[in-house]
This record gives sequence, C-alpha cells and structure tokens, in this order.
Amino acid sequence: RRYKFTCPLSLQQRRLMRTSSLRRSTFLTAATVISLCSPRVLAFGNAGAFVKSCFGRVSTRSKTQMAASLSPAEVTEAYTDLVSRLRRSSHLEGIGGLLGWDQQTMMPQGAEEARAKQQAALAAVIHEAKTDPAVGELLKKLKPHSSSLPPFDAANLRIASERFDQTSRMSS
Repeated sequence: RRYKFTCPLSLQQRRLMRTSSLRRSTFLTAATVISLCSPRVLAFGNAGAFVKSCFGRVSTRSKTQMAASLSPAEVTEAYTDLVSRLRRSSHLEGIGGLLGWDQQTMMPQGAEEARAKQQAALAAVIHEAKTDPAVGELLKKLKPHSSSLPPFDAANLRIASERFDQTSRMSS
C-alpha cells in the first residue's frame, strides 16, 4: 500500500525554509522532520522522501558536522581563549620592539652579541606562539561561527586566520 506524503507545513512556510539560512542547521535535522510528520508517515513512510517533499532536498550535513556545532557559550569561550593567545603573542612582539628601541638608543657598546641572542630567542618564542596548533584548532572551530560573532570580532577572527595561515607557512 502506498501512502502519499503530505507536509504539515504551508506552501509559504516551505518556501521560507528553502531560502532560509537556518534550513540546514535547524529544519533539516531528522528529529525535527520526523516530529513534524503525521503518525501515518512515521509508521509507513520514508523519512528521506518526506524531507525532500517538504524542503526540496535531504540535509547534506554529516553527523560530524552536526556534532561540530558549538553553542553560543562555547563560541564565546573559544573566542576568549583565542584572544588571550593572540594577546600573549602581541605582548611578546611588544617586548621585541622595546629591545629594538633600546638597541638603537641606549644599548652600551659591546652588547650587540648578547642583544642579538636575546632577539633571536624572543623571535623563536613569538613564532611558536603564533603557530601554536591550539590556535589553529581554535580558528578552525570558530570559522563556521564567524557570522554569529559581532562584526569587530568576526573581522578579528578573519585577520587572525589569515595571519596564522601566513605564519604557519614560514619555517621556524
């Protein structure tokens, strides 16, 4: 016996869901779709066909992509962690600037070799901080959520990602 799938949503609601950016993340999860179905569809129907009839296609998000979604609190926590790591490398660069300024203005004669070693050691620490794999993981984790961040934070994330990619390509 064949059952015709009927979508409990109006045509206007289906059109909205087809064009909505929330469609993939909210409306196309299997639990949501099945909860919208009538008992007849639940008992005898093909959920994929039902989803397709309601929304135009079945969700393409994998289980790992759905699991990778972060709650707003997790996004905030990850962004705060990223900012603290970026701030640390910025402070280290500031120390390098002070060493350079001191070298040009007040460094005593004969201290060039010691200062060069100090700057080399600091440059290595800065490079390690900038290319830390934890920073890369945070950037990768936050990238899909950049649209949910305030504009300043989203721009900060974009620039940090570009600089991380550029710095990671350089050898230490």
